[in-house]
Amino acid sequence: MNSFLPIDKYAKTVVIPVSIKDGQIKYSGEGKMPKLDDVTLADLIVPAHAFKDQSRLKKFTEEKTELILKSGTQLLVQISTGSVNKLDKQYLAHLEYINDIYVKNTAGIAGARFVEIELSDDLKITLRGTKRSILNRCQCKIPILNNMDAKSLNHAYTLISQEFEQHRMSHSGNVFKDIYYKKDDKWLPIDSFRDALES
Repeated sequence: MNSFLPIDKYAKTVVIPVSIKDGQIKYSGEGKMPKLDDVTLADLIVPAHAFKDQSRLKKFTEEKTELILKSGTQLLVQISTGSVNKLDKQYLAHLEYINDIYVKNTAGIAGARFVEIELSDDLKITLRGTKRSILNRCQCKIPILNNMDAKSLNHAYTLISQEFEQHRMSHSGNVFKDIYYKKDDKWLPIDSFRDALES
C-alpha cells in the first residue's frame, strides 16, 4: 500500500551468518565478510539457551505492557482507494466527510484518504525486551460499516480494506504505520508510541 510517509530505508534487512567463540564475532559465510557502511547498526539474534548469565537474559527478554490510548479514542486508517469512482456513493461521501472534519489542511496528512474507527477498549502495547513491541488485541468499531465490531486493529484494517480496497489482492497492512491518532492537533502513526517506548 502506498503511504505518504517517507520510505523506511531500514525496513529491508539481510541475514549475515556469524559464529561466536570466546566472545568474538566471526563471519561464517562464504568468502570474506561483506563491506558495510561505517557505524552500521545491526541486531544479533542468538538462541536464549546460549546465555550463561540468566540475569542478563531476563533483561533482554523481559516483557511489560503499557496503556497507549483509552477506550473511545477515534483513529484514522489510511487507505489506498485506487479508482474512487468504483466505490459506493456512501463510501465516497464518508471519505469526503473524514477529510473535511479531520484532515483537511492538516500538515502531514492532507491528500491521503482515511476511514474512521473508534476504540471500544483501551489500547495497550507489550514491550518485549529487545524485540519489537506488539499491540494487544483491542475491540473497536467501524462507524461507516454500521458500527461493525472488530477484534483488533489488524482485524479492523482488514475489514476496511475489503470494502474500500477491493482492487488489492491482499487486505493486510502495517497498523503501526497506517493507523493514526490525534495529539496536539497533529495526526501521528501509532508507530510513534512504539518508537518512544522502545527508546
